[in-house]
Parts: sequence; structure tokens; C-alpha cells
Amino acid sequence: MKQKIPYSEAIIIAEKYKKILTPYCSRIRIAGSIRRQCKMIGDLEIVCIPQDLQGFSAEVNKLQKVKGEPTGKYTQRILPEEIKLDLFMANEKNWGLIF
Repeated sequence: MKQKIPYSEAIIIAEKYKKILTPYCSRIRIAGSIRRQCKMIGDLEIVCIPQDLQGFSAEVNKLQKVKGEPTGKYTQRILPEEIKLDLFMANEKNWGLIF
């Protein structure tokens, strides 16, 4: 697995997975070090509010699991691009806190 990747590479990967998950979410944003536009990125973070849990879970479960479930509040996956994805599932009440 890659240690850190440049921001320019990380944003492309993050946008790819955001696009895959968007149809299943009422709200989804890229967060963490990408949002802060750090030069080097160690992992990807996405915060979302799933609305179609079955479709959302099916997409997330295609990725290698490290911990957590897509039906919970947090899951970590390893992407085929060899970088970790931290996926935070929020709701309308805690969106601001999580994001």
C-alpha cells in the first residue's frame, strides 16, 4: 500500500469514489486532508448521508474491508488504487460535527 500520494492524484481518486456513491446518498462530500488541500495525502475521507442503504452497502462492500460496516457510522476500506478510504456515515443532525 502507498504511504502518501500527491494531492493532484488523491483528488482524482476521491472524486471517482464520490461519484460512485453519490446516487445512493442524499449528501456526500470529500473531507479531511483533501478538503484542506494538503500537498501529500495519506488516506481519503468521505462523509455522506446514505439514503439507499442497500445500493450504498453493495458498492462499499465491493472494496476490501479493514473495519466497520457501511450500515454503521464508519468503515475503512482499501481501494484498488492502494490507498485507504475512511468513510463516515452521518445524518442530518450530526452532519456539521462529522464533516
